[in-house]
Amino acid sequence: MEVNLINNDNNFNEKEKKLYFEVKKMRYIKYINLFFAIIRFILMFFLLSLYLYNPYSSYYVPSHFLSFLETFIILFLPIFNASNLITLIMGIINRNFNINNSNKLVEIACFFCCFSCCICTTICSKNVTTLKFLTLFFWLVSFIWSFCLLFFIIKDKYGNIVFEYYNKKIIIKIVLYFFDSTLLLFQTYFYYYHEYFLERGKIYIEFYKRLIIKKKNKEADLVRTELPADIDDYIDSSGTEMQNV
Repeated sequence: MEVNLINNDNNFNEKEKKLYFEVKKMRYIKYINLFFAIIRFILMFFLLSLYLYNPYSSYYVPSHFLSFLETFIILFLPIFNASNLITLIMGIINRNFNINNSNKLVEIACFFCCFSCCICTTICSKNVTTLKFLTLFFWLVSFIWSFCLLFFIIKDKYGNIVFEYYNKKIIIKIVLYFFDSTLLLFQTYFYYYHEYFLERGKIYIEFYKRLIIKKKNKEADLVRTELPADIDDYIDSSGTEMQNV
């Protein structure tokens, strides 16, 4: 590390405080991300129940773009929600998230090949970089679709499209999609921070060593539990000094 973490007293120095704050932040983010995934999984059923409440009248023919967007939202978003929730649960239990960038593009491509690949890619992939980009993509799609729904509401206000009976349901649908988009944006940040945390894995392992040396076992246990269960890759590339971690 750039700065020696060991000092003469038994308290944290400024560098240690910053690292310990990052470790605790990672713990909170991990469980908040799971909580948001559960909320979005439940929210998915409410959104699917509103599927029949379209934002255009029977005589209006939506464009190919709108038809594709709606089909994508109906088919792929629920699958992503379910598989993402399973990924988070299994990743937290097994502590096997990684940042294998070499497989990122392949995993993202497989996700859109078919529904089976969609499920397998998200569940089997513990690559937080892949999950970050997939979450960001679905945020963008959900956000655009929310604005499309809002657009039709505004047009109806001026009498261009009439669906008065469904108006209340459509408004609920818009609010839910905007809320879902907001949760997706937060989850994108959570995966970004998780990626940042794993990229600095060797630093946190060194920090863990220092805490053990200073007999701060409680703090050391917290740091170790936030690192991947298998840290051989970090140890092998960190020099022989790390072999006793």
